Amino acid sequence: MARMLGVTALVEMLKLYGIRAFFFMSGGPTSIFSEMSAKAPKIRQVLTHSEKGAAYMADGYSRASYKPGLCFGQVGPGAANLAAGLAEPFLASSPVIALTGMRQAEVLNRNAYQELEQIKCFDPVTKWNVAVGRASRIPDMVRTAFRIATSGRPRPVQLSLPVDVISSEADYDEFVCAEEFTRIPPVRIHPDPTLVSEAFDLLRESERPVLIAGGGVIASQAWEAVQTLAEKLSVPVATTLSGKGSIAENHPLAIGVPGRYSRKSATAIVQQADLVLYVGCKVGSISSSGWTILAKGVKIVQIDIDPTQIGWNYPVNLGIAGDAKVTLEGITRSSKGKRTGAAKRKKWVDFVKSTVKAWREEAAKLSSSDAIPISVHRVVKDLRASLKNDDVVVADTGYAAAWSGALFDVLEPGRTYYRSAGSLGWGFPGSIGVKLAAPNKRVVCFTGDGGFGYHLTELETARRHDLPVVTLVINNGTLAFERHDFVYFLGGKGYEAADYLDTNFAKISEAFGCYGRRVERPNEINDAVKEALNSGKPAVVDIVTDPNEIGPVTDYEKYVPRTV
Repeated sequence: MARMLGVTALVEMLKLYGIRAFFFMSGGPTSIFSEMSAKAPKIRQVLTHSEKGAAYMADGYSRASYKPGLCFGQVGPGAANLAAGLAEPFLASSPVIALTGMRQAEVLNRNAYQELEQIKCFDPVTKWNVAVGRASRIPDMVRTAFRIATSGRPRPVQLSLPVDVISSEADYDEFVCAEEFTRIPPVRIHPDPTLVSEAFDLLRESERPVLIAGGGVIASQAWEAVQTLAEKLSVPVATTLSGKGSIAENHPLAIGVPGRYSRKSATAIVQQADLVLYVGCKVGSISSSGWTILAKGVKIVQIDIDPTQIGWNYPVNLGIAGDAKVTLEGITRSSKGKRTGAAKRKKWVDFVKSTVKAWREEAAKLSSSDAIPISVHRVVKDLRASLKNDDVVVADTGYAAAWSGALFDVLEPGRTYYRSAGSLGWGFPGSIGVKLAAPNKRVVCFTGDGGFGYHLTELETARRHDLPVVTLVINNGTLAFERHDFVYFLGGKGYEAADYLDTNFAKISEAFGCYGRRVERPNEINDAVKEALNSGKPAVVDIVTDPNEIGPVTDYEKYVPRTV
């Protein structure tokens, strides 16, 4: 047994749980930072320019490392800012652990400086949200935080640390780490074998099946299991935006991304399926085009680690609660020595291949554009040509997710594509977290001028920590979704609520001591991306694009017919 300060116990537990990066906006209680510097020098302390940026970086780090990310916000407004940042990892099912400072008990409810009822801020964006009441409880509450954050559907947790608690002494037994909860998945939940056999039977009987792989496939690292099942049973594979990487998108059975942000061909294929196998997919509005994508009478099999999600949006013929990798492997094993029904699906697979081929031919016409302002179709094509297969792309939400999700091919299975689940501005700080977790990977952030503007001050953070993330800014001088809403739904009124002045983000990047280049002609894109990647610095490639160009979304099909 040893006697020590609560803050020392906190740092010892974080060391034991393998924390290697800590993202924060500095503030009270500052003893956490000094204690970490003294007792845990291997934990990299990343001072950011906002608590929200810290949360986003911790999220990117968590997704890339398959470990919990750690972030901090000071008492009151700092905690509220951090809570806003946790909305993204909550939506993205990412195990971020948030720590916050908190006023000591003797001054609560006395109008102390910056005092807020901060605990309530975290209720909508966490799985577990508590204040530590006694220094002696710090070890067990840290263990609980890691266990809850990583278990089942991963999501953030929050621990508030009152100043008097972490500055108090307590007697501690030997610190214990539950090692399995230092990663995701911590344990692989095995499904009911009877249900697995039933899933195989339904697939075998179907003539036009489609597997739709969601973010749960990526979290489970189940991409090999997806491809094996698809090839064994001749099942075409679509992915959600979060599921990109579940299969190489140049694989003969790969369809692409269906739904609202989508390839038109992928949606058309899913609409003709007679059975859809959802794997690790919440079946939200984006992937389902507002729950309109499935044909009437289609059979549905849904596999999810969270049983509450099964049948949430569509009644299912069969639901299986279990880890994606283990369950898919079980379905494939069920086929051993049996007829798989693959032969009768030849016509279906041929149709899928021809539909995908036709889409690629149409997409190639658009991506060869020499138009000025530059077409984003051309930007995505040249970005893909400039990158290696294992380079990483981190996309913001909105049009950035639609353009990259639909048009950028992930050419080998695995997690090399990340996207914001709904928080505009996540892309750049998220990419810094990804780069810190994967220092040997080349990381490119794909965002717009609206998204980049949220956290561009983190260029200094990236430079200070020598994290050479390359950011492509699709600079069309507007919030394009809002602008197009005004054009097509509101009679062209309201542009002042969408349009920005022209801003040269390359010059801003240079002012931070980073690389910057503005691109105004399509034949400059390749060279600019390669220069940025080779600069050895955080870099911004500011690409001037057409504000009137509509992305690969379903929103405006009534007014402007889609070709891709």
